[in-house]
This record gives sequence, C-alpha cells and structure tokens, in this order.
Amino acid sequence: MDQDIRHNLEILRSQSLSSLAEQHLEREIFSGRMPPGVRINEVNIAKSIGISRGPVREACRTLAKAGWLEFIPNRGCFVREVSFEEAMELYEIRIGYARMIGELVAERVTPADLNDLRAMIETMWDINRSGDTAQITVIGLKFHRALAASTKNKKLEEMYINLHFHHRLFRLGALTQLDSFPEKLIEWNKTVIKARESVIDVLSQGDQEACGESYADLVAQSRDRSKALYQEFLAMKMPNEAAAI
Repeated sequence: MDQDIRHNLEILRSQSLSSLAEQHLEREIFSGRMPPGVRINEVNIAKSIGISRGPVREACRTLAKAGWLEFIPNRGCFVREVSFEEAMELYEIRIGYARMIGELVAERVTPADLNDLRAMIETMWDINRSGDTAQITVIGLKFHRALAASTKNKKLEEMYINLHFHHRLFRLGALTQLDSFPEKLIEWNKTVIKARESVIDVLSQGDQEACGESYADLVAQSRDRSKALYQEFLAMKMPNEAAAI
C-alpha cells in the first residue's frame, strides 16, 4: 500500500513539475524572449527553474501538440514559426469562434465577470500610457482569456486561446522586427482598447447577436492590422512579394 501511495505521489509530482515547465515556456515564448525559430535548450531551462530535464521534455511535447513548438528530426525542438498564410487562415477560424464566444458570454456572463472586465479596461489604459509594450501584450491576452472564460465552456476557451497564441507567434516572427512596431502598437492600442470597451458595453445589454458581432469585428480588426504590418515588413525585406499581398 505504501509503495502504491509513493508511486501515485511521484506521478502527481511529475505532472506538477511538467506544468511548471510548460507555464515557464509559455511565458518565455509569449514575451518574445524565445522568438520563433529558436531552439529549446532543455538542460538550460531545467536549470533555470530548478527541476530535472524530464518534466521539461514532457512540457515540450505538450506544447508541440498545441502547435507552439515543433520537433525537427536530428536537430531538436524549436519555437514554431507561423506563416502569413497560416495566420490568415487561423483568423478566419478565430473570428467564427469570437462570434460564438460573444453570443455565449452575453447569455452567461455574471455581474462579477463584467466588473472584472471593466477593471481590466482601466488597467489597459494605464499600461498603454506607460508605454510598456510587453505588458500591453500580456493584458491583451488576459482580456481575451477572461472573455472566453465567461462562456463557462472550458473546451471553447482552450481552443480559442490556442488560436490567439498562434497569432502571437506570427507577430513575433515578423511584425516585431519592424523598428516602427513599438510606436505603432502603443498608438493602435488606443483604438483597440476603445473597441474592447464597446464589446463590454454591448455585453452589458445582454444582446447575444450584437455581442457576437461586436467581438468578431474586434478580431477582424486585429487581422487587418496584422496584414497591414506584414505588408510593411515585406516592403522592407522583400519588396516584390509585398506587392502581391
């Protein structure tokens, strides 16, 4: 019996360490400290967070299944690069999910959820005024995650946020290479925050269809901004290809 308990505790410990490593990798990738194309050094990561290499390897497998990382034979594990074409295809899916999320949230949101979302908007304004572009990205993820969580549908939340992560990889791979990106992000974020405020205003009225359209439009605007910035990136790196977009 004691042996069974020790075995079960070891499994739980391994799972928790794998989750710790996964969260660490997510933060490093999402922040841009591990940009697309970078090789994952399991030994260094394990040392940096004080665990063995095994949980890190398991975390890499999990993130590879989610599409964040990819294993290349005889080379190792790398942060995945998302192409413009793939990003646009994923936006089509994400816009559809956003419409569904808006409709469900309008039906299921609680007063506490609404208060949290409104408080988040105020935080967004404060962060944008500070010019902290890293935190602008982090609070944006929190907003989308909070809205998706308000559907009370865990599977939908998981699928939607994974799409958001993929779009972040796309931006990290190309858009943030532009010298003008930080300034553009701060300026455009003013429009983004106002659009998010509009989503919350519509949400508070309980109109499911209107809320679905409002949130889908917010994501469509994100797609259009990404496309415009990618054209600028191509014009700088590959002028002939930019004309074809």
